[in-house]
Amino acid sequence: MQKIINFLKELIAAMRAAGQPRPVLSVVPKPPGPEKVFGPTWYVKAYREIGVKEYEIGDNGRIIEYHSATRLAAKDQKTPWCASFVCWCLEKSGYVSTNSAWAKDYLRWGVKLDEPRFGCVVILTRGAVSGHVGFFVGETDEKIVLLSGNTANSVCISSFPKSRVLGYRWPNGSR
Repeated sequence: MQKIINFLKELIAAMRAAGQPRPVLSVVPKPPGPEKVFGPTWYVKAYREIGVKEYEIGDNGRIIEYHSATRLAAKDQKTPWCASFVCWCLEKSGYVSTNSAWAKDYLRWGVKLDEPRFGCVVILTRGAVSGHVGFFVGETDEKIVLLSGNTANSVCISSFPKSRVLGYRWPNGSR
């Protein structure tokens, strides 16, 4: 995992060197490296989904499958699916999720953490009412790096301003 964090730090440094005032990693492709991924089982499940994206025409069946892990069970990819992705990863790994397609429902789920922990669920603000949710990968001074679904219409690793963080959570019954 340190390779991923180093990769992201190098990318941010290159962006700053290129004169970009606010480096933002909107979409980072799956980093090169070994096929073996280590971390919590739900994170490994999520990592293996990197690259799944919305289709320009029609609906991606994998995204519909993510939705099936929620009570909403949406039948299209246009319905926001970040929380569905987190639910699917947790459920497929044997953990209870919120079963909700609403990202902010994760603020009342699991165990509250005061500080982020690799693989923990991170809940962010998005606009005045909505939210976004994903798994913690790393951080810089100003950014938090998440592996999440429905970021740029795909599963990817992206960074977000730390000012958007609402909370960090960990599944009940996991160390």
